Amino acid sequence: MNEQKRMTKRKLIARSLILAACILVIAAVTVTCVFAANDWGRGFQSVDKGNEDIEQPDDEDDEDDGQNQTPDDDDEDDTPTATDDTFALPVSEVEIVTGYVFCKDATLGHYHFHSGLDFAADAGTEVVSCLDGTIESIVEGDRLNGTTVTIAHDNGIKTVYSYIDAAEGLEAGQSIARGEVIGTIAEANGAEFALGPHLHFAIYDDGELANPEDYLEISSK
Repeated sequence: MNEQKRMTKRKLIARSLILAACILVIAAVTVTCVFAANDWGRGFQSVDKGNEDIEQPDDEDDEDDGQNQTPDDDDEDDTPTATDDTFALPVSEVEIVTGYVFCKDATLGHYHFHSGLDFAADAGTEVVSCLDGTIESIVEGDRLNGTTVTIAHDNGIKTVYSYIDAAEGLEAGQSIARGEVIGTIAEANGAEFALGPHLHFAIYDDGELANPEDYLEISSK
């Protein structure tokens, strides 16, 4: 009697397993059919082995009338003009003697964070505005910074030019163009006297001090 019960139990288990397998097969076939019928796979992006570039699903999109140009196509004739947002260099020759770094002050002998770039040049070298803007202030005769001209530009940017002689007739509130002369480098003076004649150039972006090297295109340092 016990043997008969065991046989019956085994048969039930076998039938249950067979039934479960059939259900799984039917479910898999159903999902596959639905997936194919609705074409869910179309439009998925694929990645080639060893290639991180994602392929676009529709080849016909590449054969348009030039509407989908890449950024490189648009940059070919992107020459800076007097009205764009490209920063002009404040002096014609680039010789940086102090960067935007924590360093020892050559004049005062203490360590501090240097708030801009120091461009070495002969006294009398012309200094120009980096962008179109408005003269915000002209501070003359400061013992530490000499004469400083601050220019306000669009997008919350301000440029600051220290240790210069302001151009004759330059006034606060005056509009200034990119590349227009705002003064000349003065004789060595103030807190950076030991560096000799130079322009101390700083940038503020939305009121925060910023690294000028992130804004200027400097090919040689």
